[in-house]
Amino acid sequence: TPADGPMIDEKGEILIQRGDGVPDHAHWVVTDISEVPGPWNPRRPDWNTILVNHDFGKRPPASRTDLVSQWELTRKVASVLSPPDGSAGVVLDDVIEPFATKELALGLWEESSHPCGASAPTVASLSESERPRWLKDTPVPGDRHVYKELPGAAVFGMICINCHGPNFDSRGRQADQLMMMTGGLARVANFRDGLFGEGGQNRERVFGPYASPAGGPSANDWAARYMVWMALGGTNAGIPKPILNVVNQTRVLGIARPRPIYVGSANMLDGPRQFCAATLPRIGQDAQATATELRFDVRRGGFELTEKGTPLIMANGDAELWLRLCSIHNPPPVRALVVLTGEVVRTSTRQFYPQSSYPSTERVGDHNGSVRRGVQPDNLLPWCIANTPAGIAYAQNHPIGDPPEPLPVCPADLGAPLTEEDQENWATRGAMNAGLSVFIYLDRATRGITTPPPPYDRCDLLP
Repeated sequence: TPADGPMIDEKGEILIQRGDGVPDHAHWVVTDISEVPGPWNPRRPDWNTILVNHDFGKRPPASRTDLVSQWELTRKVASVLSPPDGSAGVVLDDVIEPFATKELALGLWEESSHPCGASAPTVASLSESERPRWLKDTPVPGDRHVYKELPGAAVFGMICINCHGPNFDSRGRQADQLMMMTGGLARVANFRDGLFGEGGQNRERVFGPYASPAGGPSANDWAARYMVWMALGGTNAGIPKPILNVVNQTRVLGIARPRPIYVGSANMLDGPRQFCAATLPRIGQDAQATATELRFDVRRGGFELTEKGTPLIMANGDAELWLRLCSIHNPPPVRALVVLTGEVVRTSTRQFYPQSSYPSTERVGDHNGSVRRGVQPDNLLPWCIANTPAGIAYAQNHPIGDPPEPLPVCPADLGAPLTEEDQENWATRGAMNAGLSVFIYLDRATRGITTPPPPYDRCDLLP
């Protein structure tokens, strides 16, 4: 091969390096994950064009289905976060704040290597109101120590921690790998020094000009909307599949999900959207047809989600967390339960009805197996028996309560059931609550109000 010509291998293919032994250009990857010097600014500087002005640009051509899907998602999410009609939209109000700032009993400490000290609460020390359903359903010795966590911390640990890291500074286990695999094009956001940096001054500087002085959205509300939007379609970053697989299979307090979630892009709140859909329950599309028929325990007030088609974990507080989190400012639909072969089951996704269509004078079941009049705000899983001859007979033959009364039968006309799109929208709104809970947690943790808990298997690190 001539010294100034390309090198040819035995297959006749041109190699990168020329005959002089010196590469013509460098092949290197940026691995510096530190923040760019200067004031922090959002990764999407056009965020206000989308969220404030609702300018989504021209709809992509129909032939580009991927771009059309992204365009539609952006429009849908932005319209819910900050409605163009001027209505309230998604804000950090006195409903989400109390929920997100109260620790929940989500599991048990793993003490085989690091036993707990006196500061960790035990199962026996929990009051009846503190005792979650998973502890009531599964007998646990009273001396076992309970792992408590804020909802936002739990969500962060399930998904965000893989890249953003336990200190929210973009130094997660997968952050370096992400930069290497994308040639430096994708870089994990540093929440600690960025969106939540300078004691909140970064948010005030960027989002403050859009705050409403008359009780409308504050700078923090706009910042929370921005964070939720970025995790539901706003980010332009691409994440390689091997890293997404790590996210999809993250365990919850050491327990693997019955079915992994399938987050296929950088839209990390797609995982919570799948969890919310599972609380309806909507079984994953990859599940077998028989998995759509789930038995319902009327005395327990819940579905028997033991099939591998659901990603929710029943052995700890995961399933109950999502049941509660997804329903904030997002009234769950009423389930019309169909009776087949003597068992109460949900046979398809066509038996969900909006709460607004349910008469306030009619009896309805709840998530505790109780029956009340009308759907109350604290009813996380409203249900009734479908109004069919078999359903009416079943309701009469299976009374509950004290004194015993027949099971609640659905009114004869509940109107049109929720469509597939309605159910998707409900799950997406629930995913926004997950983003808000993470925002509240990161805000408190970066300002020193909340101390992140140790890993579930390091009880010795408790104060």
